[in-house]
Order: sequence, then C-alpha cells, then structure tokens
Amino acid sequence: MADVTVDISVLGDKVLSRRFNALASKMQAKILKKTFRVIAKDIKASANSRIPIGPSKEKGRHLKGALKVRVPKKKKGLVSIEVQTPQREVIGVSPDDEFYYPSALELGSKKQREESFLRVGLDENRGAGLNKIKNAIRDGIKNASKT
Repeated sequence: MADVTVDISVLGDKVLSRRFNALASKMQAKILKKTFRVIAKDIKASANSRIPIGPSKEKGRHLKGALKVRVPKKKKGLVSIEVQTPQREVIGVSPDDEFYYPSALELGSKKQREESFLRVGLDENRGAGLNKIKNAIRDGIKNASKT
C-alpha cells in the first residue's frame, strides 16, 4: 500500500512541498500535529479574549477559559486539531434545552446579535499560522535528515 502524502501546496513553496512529500507519511503527520496544536492554542487564546461574559453570573455560565484544544478521532490520511466549545453541562445548559449559548454567540439568534469569537480568532491567526506551518515543516525536514 502506498504512503499517503500531505498536500501543502497552499503554502506556495514548491521546494518545501517536494522535500516534505519525500518524508514518510508518519513523519509528515508528526510534524503537522505538533504545529497544528500550537496554532490551535493561539486561536483558542485569541477567541477566549473575545468571549463576552454569559447572561448570568452563576458558576459555569460563561465561556471564558472553557474552550478546549482537542485531537479528533483518527481518520486515515487526515491530520487535524480542533478548538471546541464546552459541552452543555459544563456551562449550565440543560441537555434537553434547545438554546446553546456558544452557538448563539457565534452565529447569532432571533434575540441576540452575532458576536463571532471563534471565526475572528481563526482569521487573526491565519497568516501567522501559515508561517508557523512553513517554519515547522522546514525544521522537521532538517531534523528528519539528521537522523
């Protein structure tokens, strides 16, 4: 079975892309996972700084500090990291309630205007994230060639 290679052409560096694709798929995934985790933490910090305090002062009703960086279940050939909002119980929303505060903030609702915190956090870190990916791939290629 052939190795699955990762397409990094979006970075715009053809030489880097060729060198990266010459690495084994496990090494590619290792480099990307480490880098994605750092970028996801940057996005989380940026999003956290934009979250307004919830409608109630009760413990757990606000989102500040409740965002998490997670690695989703493995899928063959897919490397990803997610910044997730907390589960309903963590922020005090009943499981059978239709209202979910993070999505109402992010997307807006009939009664609440949109206050995107995740999207803005992603947009703020997009350029720096791509540069971090490029630098991490360069470093990973150097380290792999040393071993």
